[in-house]
Amino acid sequence: MSDVEKLDLNLLSVFLEVYRLQSITLASESLGMTQPGVSGALKRLQSQLDTDLFIREGRGIIPTNAAVQLANRVEPALEGITSAVSTLKQFDNQQHHVFRILVNEIGLTKLQPLVEQDETLGNISIEFNMVPNNEEELLQSLSMQQADLAIDIHYPQVNGYMKQPMIEDELVLIARKGHPRINGSVTEEQYYNEKHITFRMRRTRLYTADYFTKLPWLCCVIKFID
Repeated sequence: MSDVEKLDLNLLSVFLEVYRLQSITLASESLGMTQPGVSGALKRLQSQLDTDLFIREGRGIIPTNAAVQLANRVEPALEGITSAVSTLKQFDNQQHHVFRILVNEIGLTKLQPLVEQDETLGNISIEFNMVPNNEEELLQSLSMQQADLAIDIHYPQVNGYMKQPMIEDELVLIARKGHPRINGSVTEEQYYNEKHITFRMRRTRLYTADYFTKLPWLCCVIKFID
């Protein structure tokens, strides 16, 4: 199969938006992607087509003749695909489909067994992958539809993406029995004066506690667990 036959339709969607707006910056805002994500998609498309689609002119870009021809032929076809997909109103779990979900370490241990035991999925498969090491890679995976959903801890709201709380839980303080200073309750001042063992996330290399406080932790962490 040639590179053209394996062409990703998502790349064409990005191309058409850049072509329409004549700007990577404006296209990234319209698509809800990062500028590096849009630039990367264009580079991949140009590589697969083996032709330049845009050239620099001053501080902006202009389409090449190849880009004009491609846009004129591709845009009507993509509109037809979008129209056809929009008519699908019912989700059928007997139709085979793979949902790709990005999840952190804790979520994986909780969700994987539930999926494996769920008999209502029919022909639907759920594939879990670890969340990338930084926010930009995670958002790009969603933008390029390399993942359908991401489950993580305390993510900020980003334009172009929908965020929904999945679960709320309480934090629990654990101290050894017979602790010389903590007995039944603890004040905030006592808490921060104590030494702590905390979990360090693989992604971002932050402590778990960093998601729940703005105060620095290095002064009171005596051990971290990867």
